[in-house]
Amino acid sequence: MIYRYFLATGVMTLEKITPVIEALFGGFNLKPEPPDATLTPAFPTWSQVLEALRTLAGSLSIDLPEGAFDNMRSILLLLATHFGCLDDPAIVHLIETHRFERDADLDTLFVIANRFDDGHGLHVIKFNAGPYQGDLAHSATHLANEMLDLLTDVLPSVTDRKALAQIGRRLATILADNGEVIDAELPPEKPH
Repeated sequence: MIYRYFLATGVMTLEKITPVIEALFGGFNLKPEPPDATLTPAFPTWSQVLEALRTLAGSLSIDLPEGAFDNMRSILLLLATHFGCLDDPAIVHLIETHRFERDADLDTLFVIANRFDDGHGLHVIKFNAGPYQGDLAHSATHLANEMLDLLTDVLPSVTDRKALAQIGRRLATILADNGEVIDAELPPEKPH
């Protein structure tokens, strides 16, 4: 049987997770692991982000005129005023031109987060994703290898490559349909 799926994971580097980060990126199954936070592919919709921003605006005690919660543009205008960035060309352009339909995209969320900085200090988002298909055993091995590669990128200080290989094998075991261990190869060492 052939399985098709979308393999994705990401890391964001920031000072701390704040209400703005929770509102914008919480739908990506944000997992704090200081000094970074990991994102997994939940891909929230813009309507889910709108709900989170409504909650954020309420927690900031922003005086909300009637209809302010109706759409993304209205709530973004209120928050831009609150954060003092209503004259920022990037946020103005985004509010005026973005369609805010379907799934939220990281590029737009990154722009919003950088304008609505409540002390989070977001620096970078690294995201790796792509479609994949294959039989279950091959898919599990591929996913384990992708995760190992990510671990070696994200955790360059980890020198025990055997420990990383064990993590990869454990991931393959979890993903295998019949519970058998699938051999996961360790990616080649990256030059320092």
